[in-house]
Amino acid sequence: MDKPQDQGKKRVLSQEFRGRMVKPGQSGCPGGKPRGTLCLTAQLRRELRKVCKGDKEGRKNFEIFVQQEILRALKGDKEARKVLWERIDGLPDANINVNTQGEFVVKLTNRDGYCPPED
Repeated sequence: MDKPQDQGKKRVLSQEFRGRMVKPGQSGCPGGKPRGTLCLTAQLRRELRKVCKGDKEGRKNFEIFVQQEILRALKGDKEARKVLWERIDGLPDANINVNTQGEFVVKLTNRDGYCPPED
């Protein structure tokens, strides 16, 4: 067979399977993405950098977009608030440990490693 076979703790690969593996220093996809492949993220970035047509102040689309999100949050939109907080500080990292008494200890930190003091 061409699948890995378990023998004790070591994995033994058949010769046929080894022949199809990517060699060290080689790419698994040497050609990469074909030219002209549609990338939604790149297109969004291009559009957001453009000056907004009809805007009297000559602002770019991303400036208007950000201002609208802030206004939504100020009006009480919970989802807009959540998005803004996640963009400002990033999502918290959660470190969960079990102490010697079997209790779960959760420590939340932001991306800078700041952890608010416990009460």
